[in-house]
Amino acid sequence: DHRELDRVDRRQRQMCIETALDLAIGGNSLTTAALSAGFADSAHLSRTVRAMMGIAPEFLFRHRERLVVHH
Repeated sequence: DHRELDRVDRRQRQMCIETALDLAIGGNSLTTAALSAGFADSAHLSRTVRAMMGIAPEFLFRHRERLVVHH
């Protein structure tokens, strides 16, 4: 069922975003965080965050002290 595959794909992308956020919040550069989380580059991470969350990832990093990433 394609809906199940879409759900799994979306969850996998969410996990990659969470990993990148954790790494960036931990002090890694956005590029290092993106690459380590499985994105092709920081632009790929930015496009994915914008598409899935409707906000620029820069917003997340500017307000990282208020973020709580749940796993």
